Amino acid sequence: MTGSVKQEKSEDLRRFESHKNLKCPDGQPVLSETHNYITIRGYFNGTDQWVAEQKGQLCRPVDLLKTLHYGILQEPELKNLMERVFAKLKNIGYDGSLLQANDLIITYDPKGEMMKDEEGYPEVRITNFEFIRKL
Repeated sequence: MTGSVKQEKSEDLRRFESHKNLKCPDGQPVLSETHNYITIRGYFNGTDQWVAEQKGQLCRPVDLLKTLHYGILQEPELKNLMERVFAKLKNIGYDGSLLQANDLIITYDPKGEMMKDEEGYPEVRITNFEFIRKL
């Protein structure tokens, strides 16, 4: 939330309505119609603990759309990874079906090796939560 009161009136009040029950620790609403908000986007450089221990090169992200362009993944592999993300989200009560390939990243460690999950699949991270909805 920005520190100053906004001057213009909000045209679309849906986000304030949908989040009205979410409160900050001080009891104030998480979203206020009287303020503007800034969204900060970054990318995954590794876990916070891992990043804190590094002195040189960090991890390098590549969004799934670019993996096709660079020849890292083929279309069937990309679709499989996206379906895995959608299934994981569904298992915890969320619909991620509106996410696109450029909303998801894989990560290379400083040695140039693709980071893998416990099952040996490329570890996929979500970079855009705008299109995820509670079921």
